[in-house]
Amino acid sequence: MDNDFDEFIRYVEEEPYLVVPRIVLQDNENPLERYSNTELLQRVRFSRHTIVDIILPLVYPLRENINNRGIPVPPILKIYCALRFFATGSYQRVCGDLVSVSQSSMS
Repeated sequence: MDNDFDEFIRYVEEEPYLVVPRIVLQDNENPLERYSNTELLQRVRFSRHTIVDIILPLVYPLRENINNRGIPVPPILKIYCALRFFATGSYQRVCGDLVSVSQSSMS
C-alpha cells in the first residue's frame, strides 16, 4: 500500500498542473448584470442609474404570477423588454427573440 502512495506522488510531481480559468457566473436573466452601462445606453437608451432609481420604483409593483401556469417572466426582464421595444421600434417577436421570450409574452 505504501508503494501505491509513492507511485501516486511520483505521478503528481512529474505531470504538469493544468490551470483551469475561474468561471464567473452571472444572472443572464438580469440585463442590468449582463450589460455594461454603455451597452444599456445603446440598447434601451437609458443608463443603469435611470433604470434602477427611476423606472424600477415606478413599475416594481409588477408581481410574478403565482398561479403555476408556465414559467413567469421576471419583472426586470419585462421592463427591459418594454424599454428595448420602445428604443428600437422593432417588432415584438424580434425583441422577444433577443431575450428568449415568446411574442405573446412580449405583448
